[in-house]
Amino acid sequence: MVLAIAVSFQDVPSPDNGALVRRQLAQRRVTLSDNARKQLNELADQAQRQGDASGAQAIRAKIEPARARGRVPERFVPLPEVVTAAALKPESPTAELRTLQAAQSQALMELAKDAVKAGEYTLALDCLRAILRLDPKHSEARRILGYAPSNGGWATRFALKMLQSSKVNHSKYGWVDASWLPRLSAGELPAPRLVGQPIRWVSAAEADQLHSSWSRAWEITTEHFVLRTNVPFAEAIALSRRLEGFHELFEWVMADVLAEELPFARRLRDPKLGEIVEKTHRIFFFKNKQDYVDYLVPLRGPLVEQSLGVYLTAKDLRKRGMPPTSFFYRDDQAEIPTEATLFHELSHQLLYETAGRAAGFESNAGNFWVAEGLGTYFETTRPRDDGAFEHGAMVGPRLALAHQRLVEEGRRLPLEQFVTWDQARFHGEDVFLNYAQAMALTVFLMQADNAEYRAPFLDYVRDAFRGRLKRGTTRGLFDRLGLTPAELEKRFLDDLKTHRPDPEA
Repeated sequence: MVLAIAVSFQDVPSPDNGALVRRQLAQRRVTLSDNARKQLNELADQAQRQGDASGAQAIRAKIEPARARGRVPERFVPLPEVVTAAALKPESPTAELRTLQAAQSQALMELAKDAVKAGEYTLALDCLRAILRLDPKHSEARRILGYAPSNGGWATRFALKMLQSSKVNHSKYGWVDASWLPRLSAGELPAPRLVGQPIRWVSAAEADQLHSSWSRAWEITTEHFVLRTNVPFAEAIALSRRLEGFHELFEWVMADVLAEELPFARRLRDPKLGEIVEKTHRIFFFKNKQDYVDYLVPLRGPLVEQSLGVYLTAKDLRKRGMPPTSFFYRDDQAEIPTEATLFHELSHQLLYETAGRAAGFESNAGNFWVAEGLGTYFETTRPRDDGAFEHGAMVGPRLALAHQRLVEEGRRLPLEQFVTWDQARFHGEDVFLNYAQAMALTVFLMQADNAEYRAPFLDYVRDAFRGRLKRGTTRGLFDRLGLTPAELEKRFLDDLKTHRPDPEA
């Protein structure tokens, strides 16, 4: 069988025509994926005919799943912190498979570089992850994505430091000192201790009770977060892992906005760059609303009792000399699920703390809706039992409210006016409907018509975040989409009528 993969393409066109560039780059990606899928299937069938069932299965595992079309949630699988040598057990690839792996990986790497030059960062990430699916040992893709060699396998830089410090990644309790394993296996956890004092081990139930007061809360450090919480330790570890997974998802979805600030983009530009010191984000998660209110009322006043979560900057927290922090509490009875609020506020925090210096959404002439549109979009994020995340579905009470008010009751907020509102107007009369419409419109622009509007919308987001949307000087939302306000409004409302949200999912 002859394998043929084009590994060189025409030069990337001038970025002056952004839409054309995006279409050409996207088509290259589709062509590569389709070619690889076809040829891997042929190789797998050949192995099957030769009686090598396990080899056929291994080849088929390299095939990218066909991309879902239509209004279905997108699935995102975070990359593992550690890839062991055993997981990279030696294959016995045929010459044809080796040729396919080398040619496809080279073409994907070239496309990733061209994508970054054109400002298409999510596409570049997609290419790098596709390389690892095809060839998990690809050293350059591993380096760019933040891995370093480790005992015949690979580990993220953070995980490598943990391993070098004699720590192990416990299935229930996360990264812990190896010497803790006998105690953890016996059902014990460390009690709160003073600096310089030895660890005192007690039952897990007693340790959780001792740490349930906020002054003695657990503090857990992961690669990108410092989490302080007074929930039970096992719950805290599960939360810390969801935070890390969400961080990776956020960078994936928002890569075209975060752009050159992303570590992978810096490594892609610099072939010698390895370790990058990344910013850590501070999270306070309280076991109940009362603890949350008690802590925040002195800082924010009594109106904080009406909030589900809040992100405060260093300026907001100057009384306590604290860095920027997100505050949440566990509330199983809340109308909006606790994790939805967590992901909403966390998206604000990650944007402001990752995307570099920016004026902020409130610095534009109007256009404030998109700030909360993005936050509420991430409320659609749903962690799954296998460690994956789904996002972008028509789920949650806000979308249900948007359907009720905009479709069933016909309480239309004309988009031409809606996008001109500043922060004060957005948070004014009927704020719940404003949030609902902002969420519904963002989900539409991110997901509808097979994500046709996503790239120009994120281009708009990038300028909105940097405060560049000034009256008469910058193209607005409608210009970037190539639609009149009436055309966008009709498509948006037709879509909302067609796709009824599930308020409980």
